[in-house]
Amino acid sequence: MKKKFLVLLIAIAAITCTAVAALCLTACSEKDVLEFERHGDGYMVSNVVDVNTPEIIIPSTYKGKPVTAISALAFSRCEALTTVTIPDSITLIGYGAFKGCTALTSITIPDSVTDIYNEAFEDCSMLKSVTVGNGITRINGYTFNHCYSLTDVTLPDGLTTIGVGAFCRCSSLTSITVPDSVTSIDDYAFYQCFKLTNLNISENISYLGDDIFLGCNSMKYNEYENASYLGNDATPCIVLIKANDRSKETYIINEKTKIIFDNAFRGCSGITSINIPDGVTYIGKYAFNNCSRLTSVNVQDSVTYIGKYAFNLCSSLTSITIPDGVTSISDSMFVYCRNLASITIPDSVTSIGDNAFGYCRNLGSITIPDSITSIGDNAFEYCESLTSIILPDGITFIGDSVFNECESLESIILPDGITFIGDTMFSYCSSLTTVTIPDSVAYIGDSVFSYCKNLTSIKFNGTTAQWNAIDKDRDWDDYSSNFTVQCTNGKLDKDGNVIE
Repeated sequence: MKKKFLVLLIAIAAITCTAVAALCLTACSEKDVLEFERHGDGYMVSNVVDVNTPEIIIPSTYKGKPVTAISALAFSRCEALTTVTIPDSITLIGYGAFKGCTALTSITIPDSVTDIYNEAFEDCSMLKSVTVGNGITRINGYTFNHCYSLTDVTLPDGLTTIGVGAFCRCSSLTSITVPDSVTSIDDYAFYQCFKLTNLNISENISYLGDDIFLGCNSMKYNEYENASYLGNDATPCIVLIKANDRSKETYIINEKTKIIFDNAFRGCSGITSINIPDGVTYIGKYAFNNCSRLTSVNVQDSVTYIGKYAFNLCSSLTSITIPDGVTSISDSMFVYCRNLASITIPDSVTSIGDNAFGYCRNLGSITIPDSITSIGDNAFEYCESLTSIILPDGITFIGDSVFNECESLESIILPDGITFIGDTMFSYCSSLTTVTIPDSVAYIGDSVFSYCKNLTSIKFNGTTAQWNAIDKDRDWDDYSSNFTVQCTNGKLDKDGNVIE
């Protein structure tokens, strides 16, 4: 009888201990392991008290209020954490929230989450599986950067953007299904994903950033007419990645192509002409860089973007028409196109980038449309054949050295609205005789008229007092001729003295 009583007592004690342990676990989950702060009408997880806790279940409520967010760096460096359960009350995961959780192996982000901030799971080196819920439309910058073990990724329908470096250095990732809803993949998104072999791209894609596949040496491409493409099973040639034989004279671009990727035809020394089919919307940076025999390019109106250095060093190119949908002439787009003599810029263009036409030595004239508001540094530097140019009044910014070494330029009228004349803007313009400057100018930079040996007159659309009030760099007229300044109420010499 005593033995049975003892067994019963032990059983009751065991049950009691189990219940207490369960209560303790629940209490630890909310009070001893996690810290909370107010967040709107509820709470957010702000910190982990014991970083050695291996498993954490985030509660959906705290003190009777919903837990709606995980704050920045809340679980950062919890190196023992292997499993975390995120409840469907959470809507936001903050910057670096799980950064450096090196033992975490999998994560499921519920549909309730609508925002995941940058670097949220960066350096989770043992993370193998990720499921992103349907509430997410953007994977932000470096979210899964350095997740070396990641092999299984499920992205939601409705995702539109894969951000900068989102899966950078995920060196175990072999394939990923990009939803059809994705329109933009930003810079370095899959940088150094060495084992990545398959990446499907849909027809909805409109932007691919810089170096997104750099280091993806295992990538398998679709082949068409001596070029490599990415796409999907139905449309395999959406993005033209690269020309395979760079010595060929002709290339036929697939009619379903939407994007000509960065460096696609770079250094194709044999190509003489190219037809870019209707449907292409994007021409990446360096796309035709150093195609030294390229003489003509037929660009369709479907193109809305042409990247920097796209036609750099195309030394045989003589003319080109920019399509109506393009809004900017990118930096160095035509630099060193020394035989370019004619270019048509449409009214859709609002800016001309740095060095856009630098060293186009045969460019004799160019029409700048009224839509242009800014011209970048060195934009027409060393355009030695340029004799005249009309700058519309809508321009409010002209950078440094824009007309430096334009030795054939004879006269120019600067537009009303500009407030400064940048350094060396007309330096070494040896044929320049007259310049008209608006009274909106408040500063004239260094060496603006240096070595303008034939400059005879500056027409200033303001009074002598206004001219002398302009802040001028000490060497603004260094080594120039003895020109005069004609103001609205009199004439000055170059030093600002009144000429009777």
